[in-house]
Amino acid sequence: MDETGTIKVVDILKGFGFITPMRGREVFFHVSNCSASILQLKVGDMVRFQIVGQGKRRRAINVNPAEVA
Repeated sequence: MDETGTIKVVDILKGFGFITPMRGREVFFHVSNCSASILQLKVGDMVRFQIVGQGKRRRAINVNPAEVA
């Protein structure tokens, strides 16, 4: 199921960041799980993603910029 949230932190040099979902607690993402270039993602950008894993191993995959209507 797709989730929606905003980029809270992104570190381009290290290739990872965190997303604040619309519901729930923040989730880690790695550049390898982004279909969009990490260079396009900025703090505050809306994104769509899927969450995999549980507990401290939760992470976002298939991170894409959200379509703004």
